[in-house]
Amino acid sequence: MEAFENTFDNYFWLAHIVQDTVLIIYQETNLFIFQKIVSILKILNIDDKHPDKFISRFRTFFQEYFMSIFIFSDDILLKIKSKLYDVITKYKSFDDKINEGIIRDIESKSFKSLAQIVFKLCIYMLLHEPQLTLSIQPYEKREFSYNFYNKTEYLNIEGFGNEHSSCITILGPPMIRNYLPFQGIKPCVYIIPQPEEEVVKCCEKNKAARKALQVEKLDNHASNVNINEKTEKTSSPVKSEKKCKEINNETETETNAPNIPIPTIIERQSIPKGSRIVSMVMKESLNPIQIAVKDKIPTNFTKFNKNIGKEVVNSDSNES
Repeated sequence: MEAFENTFDNYFWLAHIVQDTVLIIYQETNLFIFQKIVSILKILNIDDKHPDKFISRFRTFFQEYFMSIFIFSDDILLKIKSKLYDVITKYKSFDDKINEGIIRDIESKSFKSLAQIVFKLCIYMLLHEPQLTLSIQPYEKREFSYNFYNKTEYLNIEGFGNEHSSCITILGPPMIRNYLPFQGIKPCVYIIPQPEEEVVKCCEKNKAARKALQVEKLDNHASNVNINEKTEKTSSPVKSEKKCKEINNETETETNAPNIPIPTIIERQSIPKGSRIVSMVMKESLNPIQIAVKDKIPTNFTKFNKNIGKEVVNSDSNES
């Protein structure tokens, strides 16, 4: 906030000059983009009175080359200052000292740096899909938002606050689809050192309104859950029969699926120690089975497969 160092101590007029500055730069940036579109259309001999409908066609191109296409110049800065001075003339109930401080801020080098940064941010916002907007009202319709400070919800730019500290929103976050803060950006607030009674009442009113909104959201969520449970219980019997048939069909396919036999060996006599290991292969499986024998494998050695329930008599095999 170096750009407004002469106005920084007065939170009320600081909020006004910050919001008017950002709003004017946003509007000038939007106009600058459409001027570029009109220039391109003239080169292509396209005469169209509604250049805004071409923004979707040029968006990708503008996004890729925005550093070369949209250059912040002194002419843009002069237009921003001129419109800002026009708005300041509408300010009411402020003395000459505050007016002089605002003018010094606008003519400072820090203001030019701020305007250039905000200009680039507005280019990004306006070329974003969907387009990002500002929750800033014009001076004539503007109403400030006073709330009790909460570090998880607000970004504090001045003062030391706690949950009982009153604060004023200096600048709100950019909005996506006009109602959601973009990427969870927090509002910038200013802790009011000695709030007036009216300010405290506004904070209490907004706190109660937020609690009521949270309760309403919880009630809506609970009612939706109840509705879903009722629809599941009162589902049509035809659908339930279909589900049962599907389950039965799945079980039938599982039972009819071919079983891969797991061969096992049952020896008729215990094999003494020191026997050699011989590999054998059953007809039902290609997996080799190793058994221990002392001499040659007997021709009548019987293997038994538990899964199939058939005995397979082994033929003579070579020693390993």
